[in-house]
Amino acid sequence: MAQFLFVHGSWHGSWCWDHVVKGLKAAGHTARAIDLPGHGEDSRDPADVTLAHYGAAIRAELSEMGGSVILVGHSMGGFAISAACRDLANHVSRIVYIAALVPLHNDTLVDVKERHIPEPRLLDVSVEVEGLVGVVKPDCAHDLFYTDCNPEQTGRFIGNLRPEPLMPMLTPVQVADKSFAAIPKMYVECTKDKTIPLGAQRGMLRDAGITDVISLQSAHSPFFSMPDRLIEILGALEESRAA
Repeated sequence: MAQFLFVHGSWHGSWCWDHVVKGLKAAGHTARAIDLPGHGEDSRDPADVTLAHYGAAIRAELSEMGGSVILVGHSMGGFAISAACRDLANHVSRIVYIAALVPLHNDTLVDVKERHIPEPRLLDVSVEVEGLVGVVKPDCAHDLFYTDCNPEQTGRFIGNLRPEPLMPMLTPVQVADKSFAAIPKMYVECTKDKTIPLGAQRGMLRDAGITDVISLQSAHSPFFSMPDRLIEILGALEESRAA
């Protein structure tokens, strides 16, 4: 069976993967989700967090898991897992991006956003900058993340959001090494996404040369809106590898 490590996107934490992790474990897989530094239950001040902190946390978790791991990143988490994967071809069997930002070599997250997401950006008008963090306006969070989620649940989701570190978004990522290029990559595109619109997702796929693509009729958060389908897709990766 497969091992999975899940990395959340901006403002979220490991909690957003709870249903998916539980479902994969029930199917016999090993699955973990991480709180990136400054997110979820991690105690670090988000204003002090860097991209290097993200990479170190992911690499430490991979080392603890041992063996070969399928590394999954959502939204900003796609940028974080790309930053962490240098020289890890022996530890990461596949990278899965889910409605994620995919960098090229020396890109910052801001570079990727400005190159692919057309103005006016829902993301920009939904966030207030407070020093070195960005805070989602509570009345914008539903439209930004949860348009196809159960309204009875979204209040709890919104209550869990934390301020987002900004320094990692301004730091170039290094993805030119042969080890990173050797790792197979798959993208799960979300066709109803308003935060990273479908055209932006497909532009990043084209630039990065990713051809293994699965489409979900989902907005930005399929781990909430259609977790069972996501579990099915991820579980099938081990079956395809075994075949």
